[in-house]
Amino acid sequence: MHPYLTLLAPVMSAYICQIKEPSFGGPFMESCIWFPVTYEETRGNYFLNLMLHGPGEECGKIIGKEYCGLPKKTAERIEIRRIGDRAFAKVVRYGVTLLDVQVTLDGAYNDGAPDAYGV
Repeated sequence: MHPYLTLLAPVMSAYICQIKEPSFGGPFMESCIWFPVTYEETRGNYFLNLMLHGPGEECGKIIGKEYCGLPKKTAERIEIRRIGDRAFAKVVRYGVTLLDVQVTLDGAYNDGAPDAYGV
């Protein structure tokens, strides 16, 4: 991590998703791992990695890097599967598994539960 950044909490956040119909290109898979940090008094996020995979991945990387300043990279493989109330996701780059998660879904899909900010 950058020497001027301070870890806000001992927490890591992550997501793995499918971007089905972006306005700038074909569909792609995306994953991200980040940490909440502060720089002096300003809060923000430090992106450890931001991986893309699929037909629209190149457009997603260009838009992310050039227009948003996000450090997007190409993943070898991103998988997402759902079987009933269980979901599985995996991110691989250069033969190394970066993220491998399994979750049991609780509640209805998009049931209006509060997000991370309590909204």
